[in-house]
Amino acid sequence: MDIRELLVSSSASELDDSSPVSAPDLHLLKERLHVRSLQIKDRVHKYVKSHYQDFSSIISRASHDASRVEDTSDNLNGILQLLNKPSADDGKGLQLPIDVDVDLCQLTTHARALNKRLNEKKEALALVQTISLFVQRLQNAQQNMIVEQGRLVESAQALNLLRFALRVPENLKDGEIGVSWEPKAFTLLKSQWVSCFSKLQDLLEYMFDTAIQVDNAHSKLYINLHITCEKLPVSLGGVELSSVLTAMDIAGILDAAFARLADSIIKSVIIPVTHTSAIHIVSEELVKNKPVLSWALLSDTQSEGVAPGTLYPKLLQVLKLVYQHICFENRSWMNLFGKLTWPRLSEAVITNCLAKAVPTEASEVVEFQKVLKLTRDFECALTDMMFIFASNSKDDKLSNFASNIEVHFAAKKRNQILARARRLLVRSDFTITLENAVELLFQPATCTVSWAAKQLMEIVHEALQDACSSPTRVAVELYHAARDTLLLYRAIVPVKLTKELNTLCQAAVVVHNDCLYLAQEVLGLAFEYNASFPDGLKEHALFVDLAPPFHQLAAELLNQQVQLLLSGLKEALDQANGFQNTHKKQQSEMASLAVDQVVLLMEKVRMLWQPLLQPPIYKKVQHSILQHLFSRIGSEILMLDDMAVEETLQLRKLIKTAFQNMSSLLKSVVDEDIGVQKTVEGFVKEDEISEITWDQLENLIPSLRKLRRITDLLDMPLKSITLAWESGELIASGFTSLEVKKLIRAVFSDSLLRRECLRRIETTEFL
Repeated sequence: MDIRELLVSSSASELDDSSPVSAPDLHLLKERLHVRSLQIKDRVHKYVKSHYQDFSSIISRASHDASRVEDTSDNLNGILQLLNKPSADDGKGLQLPIDVDVDLCQLTTHARALNKRLNEKKEALALVQTISLFVQRLQNAQQNMIVEQGRLVESAQALNLLRFALRVPENLKDGEIGVSWEPKAFTLLKSQWVSCFSKLQDLLEYMFDTAIQVDNAHSKLYINLHITCEKLPVSLGGVELSSVLTAMDIAGILDAAFARLADSIIKSVIIPVTHTSAIHIVSEELVKNKPVLSWALLSDTQSEGVAPGTLYPKLLQVLKLVYQHICFENRSWMNLFGKLTWPRLSEAVITNCLAKAVPTEASEVVEFQKVLKLTRDFECALTDMMFIFASNSKDDKLSNFASNIEVHFAAKKRNQILARARRLLVRSDFTITLENAVELLFQPATCTVSWAAKQLMEIVHEALQDACSSPTRVAVELYHAARDTLLLYRAIVPVKLTKELNTLCQAAVVVHNDCLYLAQEVLGLAFEYNASFPDGLKEHALFVDLAPPFHQLAAELLNQQVQLLLSGLKEALDQANGFQNTHKKQQSEMASLAVDQVVLLMEKVRMLWQPLLQPPIYKKVQHSILQHLFSRIGSEILMLDDMAVEETLQLRKLIKTAFQNMSSLLKSVVDEDIGVQKTVEGFVKEDEISEITWDQLENLIPSLRKLRRITDLLDMPLKSITLAWESGELIASGFTSLEVKKLIRAVFSDSLLRRECLRRIETTEFL
């Protein structure tokens, strides 16, 4: 201790080793030495009293070891006395007492054991001294927080040193304080360190939150550079915010505090500022050591985006306040705050500012260079504050985004095209068709399509026309946008019309036509635009692969409609109960109702399909459906076992009625330019079928010929049926001998004539 520290500052500064001391100074020095000695004695007394058990144990063990040493000394003296006594000569010139070798070995072993114990006691004493030193340091660290005027930095430094000395892990979890091989004293020390560190952490976090407050209700950020709080019972008026941050940095808890602050500033200030330009920001210090950041919404109008020239100064104003009054121009602290803030801040700027500033027309791309310069200046200002690093490419997110303007322009254009196409497909009514049918590129026929399909192709043509006059990178994006626009039709329309497509409806036929139209248009795109594409796109542009999926979708939709129709026809014919017992009133009514339902369903389909489907497709589909329908009716009639005369008449009447009511349908499935070659008296009126050629119908629909012949057979005599078979007429109509014989057995009763006719039918051979 330097006694000059106890003198008055003025005299102490002039005093050296050879200078005399005055009587008043000696008197003052004496009093202060007395006071200091009393303080030292009091502290030593308190320390000894608090560790009384430890010191008592150490002194007791030392006394015991001293007594053992005295015993060892006495034993050695006894040995020396024995060695000095005269004894008998062993014949070799050496005189030793009896059994002295054994006693000497035992004594040596005992001495070694005592020496080992003494070393262990010394090590234990050193351990106790180390533990005592650690305890003293922990107490000093705790005193620095509470008693010695808030010396938070010194307390944090002491705890940080003790962390390494006690080997306390950084990410300490509950139940992991002690290690099995460590002394229990170290476990207790670690526990005490954790308790002390927790108190320091709570105090620092409370002071940080007290000093820096974000008031969302009043749109203000308050910073108190000189902290006074109830949790700091110190004699001084407060603690500097910089000291609190330094202590938090040393303790390793500054990043968590900055993370909370960064989250609050981003949510309360940064995000609103990037959303609208109507927010005004003011940084002021109305009261000393209490700077305030205020922000206010000047108007309720919501703008589409914020101009970079308006946004960047506001952001710099906020970050400069943080740099000067929170980080105190400490570059490492500002860099830590930047790492926690920059990812979300840059994303907000890109999303709400730069992305919306991307031009929508190619002529505006050059003007975007001004935005690029502003962005680079903004990042340079952030680099000067160490908010970001210029050497880190990840920190140049804004300038990198602005530099790739062509890519973003193309992406924005592509998104606009796809959004326009998506809105068109989602909002369109596919029952609304164009007034005039469109001409297909590779087919002579015309096709009635929806207004949406026509508009969709216009969007595709506009995109490809822009691609022809754009740079390669932009042209590639527009090319993909055109392809994706076509793919959107297949992705959206079937899902949107799921309910309608499961019924017989006009929308299904219109979508079928749209697919055929789009498939034809796709095949022509390469011929129309490939020569005008930029060189980098010509080799990769491909459209022909889009046509087969549209053809497949069209076939699936039409097949689904056909299956729905066949299912409805089957359900209607099932009600006829196989046309059995039609001579009875109830069965006749059921059969008549079934035939009426079939006719109504077929007429409904004709009215839906004929105006929309291409004539070749319409006729082909109707031929297959009518073939199935007439085949089912004819098969069920031929399956009847026993028919009365009245029953045959009723069946003929049902078939006549069906042909009459289906005259419009039958007209629609034959070529209109072929005149009538044959009309059947009694089946349909001549004026109603004047344009129908039965021969042509029978050639197109074989089951129709067979059904008409069944109607004739029901009214023919037995011999005429036999002659018709022998002449081959029935074979030509699709009958088999088994079917003819079954029909004869069902209509005619057993007789010699029937047997003869059946024999003739069975034995007839055809070349």
